[in-house]
Amino acid sequence: MCGICVYINDQRDVTESSVRLLCDRIIHRGPDSEGITVLDGVGLGMRRLKIIDLEGGGQPIFNEDGSMAIVFNGEIYNFQDLRRELVNKGHRFKTASDTEVILHLYEEEGEKAVERLRGMFAFAIHDRTTGRVFAARDRMGIKPLYYLEKGSRLCLVSELKSLQALEGQSFSLDEVALDQYFSLLYIPAPRTIYREVCKLPPGHVLIKDPGRPARLRPYWRLESRPFPGRTEAEWIAEFRARFDSAVASHLVADVPLGVFLSGGVDSSGIVAAMARGAAGAIKTFSIGFPREYADFDERAYARQVARQYGTEHVELEVEPRIGELIEELGSIFDEPVGDSGAVPNLLVCRLARQRLTVALSGLGGDELSGGYQRYLGVLVSEWYRRVPRVLRNSLARSIEMIPESRRGRREIDRAKRFVRAVDLPWIERFFAYSSPIARDRREALYSPDLRTRVELDSALDRMRGLADAQPEADLLNCLLAVDQQTYLVDDLLTVADRTSMAVSLELRVPFLDHPLVEFMAQVPGRFKIKGNRKKHLLKQAFAADLPRGLLNRRKSGFSIPVARWLREDLRGLLEDYLSADRLGRQGYFEPRAVEALKREHFEGRRNHSSILWGLLMFQLWAKNYGHQGG
Repeated sequence: MCGICVYINDQRDVTESSVRLLCDRIIHRGPDSEGITVLDGVGLGMRRLKIIDLEGGGQPIFNEDGSMAIVFNGEIYNFQDLRRELVNKGHRFKTASDTEVILHLYEEEGEKAVERLRGMFAFAIHDRTTGRVFAARDRMGIKPLYYLEKGSRLCLVSELKSLQALEGQSFSLDEVALDQYFSLLYIPAPRTIYREVCKLPPGHVLIKDPGRPARLRPYWRLESRPFPGRTEAEWIAEFRARFDSAVASHLVADVPLGVFLSGGVDSSGIVAAMARGAAGAIKTFSIGFPREYADFDERAYARQVARQYGTEHVELEVEPRIGELIEELGSIFDEPVGDSGAVPNLLVCRLARQRLTVALSGLGGDELSGGYQRYLGVLVSEWYRRVPRVLRNSLARSIEMIPESRRGRREIDRAKRFVRAVDLPWIERFFAYSSPIARDRREALYSPDLRTRVELDSALDRMRGLADAQPEADLLNCLLAVDQQTYLVDDLLTVADRTSMAVSLELRVPFLDHPLVEFMAQVPGRFKIKGNRKKHLLKQAFAADLPRGLLNRRKSGFSIPVARWLREDLRGLLEDYLSADRLGRQGYFEPRAVEALKREHFEGRRNHSSILWGLLMFQLWAKNYGHQGG
């Protein structure tokens, strides 16, 4: 696991010092070593976190005759099989690393090499004989890769903050991306918060030839094609086999390895699969909260699994005095991310890093198998739309009168969203259930000047386009495909990557092993959600491995009591960053609208925790990256 930087200039010399400046911004991604090479106007740089081939895997790595070089971030789980094949074809290896396997595979198969890689990756290869730079990002977008192209200069980096070191480069706020952020609390690819920078989409390669602009092309596309001809038992049997294979492949490491155990089905299933595969002593890590936050504490379920499988279990109890930690997130994320789950993610990563270098996470299980309430909401609303409108309107009026929870529970908010959006087309319904901030509220939030430059339906249009690209999917699988290409990659995986790499910890996600993803895209939606039981197939698959109470309990998620904290422990921080004076100088938001949100939330009349947290995270980012206005 590393951070990589690539600097290309067709008209000017690239210096080693300029590449080092880019790498210096991401030392946290690779504190163990640095590697830089500059040849023929192309600079390759990396920061390394040693995971495989600790002594010999330094980068950049060159091929036998020095005509090609590679920098690589990630892990290739089938590298040993590929290596044996390449040795049989006459390739000579100088290291035992997976990085060198990619390079020799590219020598052998060219651009098609990327299609044979199983793992998480972002890499760049420089071919000196042609001058071409070939870069790629893994199919699910587990590892990040950003690019900036201006004139003769092209830069590719693991984190946006590296680009801040570019001499003579300025950055302007992308107002369309800003509204996408407040629509979803993350910015979906290919946009970033800056007009000048893009994310390389998952499953894409970038090719840069001398004197020509970079071009992008997809090498893999998520295609949901449910296959009707199998029984539930057959689907379950194949899922277990594929899941065990995915978990086993993710255990290859030359350093200590463990699991984030939340007490949910997904992470508990990973522990069970490790135990079935005789992985040896399993290290598990959980966080929880004091008694007054019991609704958010899942340690009791994690302990059940830890006891059942005899893991070496470690816990951390989080106190609500975390203002300093919140401010730290503003520098960790180099574009705004409004997911409050970043707090427990960072805390559990810090806890795990005290004892290991690699951790497995249950990320992706919900998006593969139908684990969120919004999926059930869209399915139920298809039936509910057949209820006479007069009855629906009467129920809607009753629900709107129910006061929202001061404790931050979402059931009442979800019910109100359900009845408000039920008459919309299904993709707009799904967007309404996914977006924490409604369109009219976003419009009122923006200053008059900003309001003229945003596109209020941009994020919805992005989801609509992704849904249209799944013509063979049933409704649930279409929803899952949209989430896998938006929320999963640009929120959850971004949070996981930044919080883990901030403490130099590698995070692996076996649910997103691409053969497993492709298999789950064939499973009909009726097996994923059955009646009102979310994740039905997954729970049935793990029924013999996990405590019954864990399988059937209400999902809490990896969350924090953010509504209460914003009223109490974080109130001072919120008042400071969202003061009328600061907002007025900045010029993005209407101070009166923000003041009304704060007042209603502080008084407990409305739960505005999502929008207030999103505003706070934006302001922390703006302070750290020079967008305070004034």
